[in-house]
Amino acid sequence: MTEESRENLIEWLIIIPDQPGKLEERMAVRPKHIEALGEGHKEGFWKMGGAYLEDLPSNKDGGPMKIQGSAMIAKASSREEVLKRLKEDIYARENIWDFEK
Repeated sequence: MTEESRENLIEWLIIIPDQPGKLEERMAVRPKHIEALGEGHKEGFWKMGGAYLEDLPSNKDGGPMKIQGSAMIAKASSREEVLKRLKEDIYARENIWDFEK
């Protein structure tokens, strides 16, 4: 789909919590997640995204982040299209995201 044809699509706000205790696994597969999102961004599907946090890092040099899940904006024609792309993501395949919440 071209960028021009994406102009008429719906913007979807997606908020997906992580399964409890999955931070280490999340970080292990993060490079593959970022790579796949980059491809979707070039296509115009993903407009922005990132982790959302339970709390700010505890010290000035960053400290460990208390990641709760992901928040993203996608441009798609339907909810089904968004869900299909989400379920193809490594965070879904590795059971990191909690689709039940």
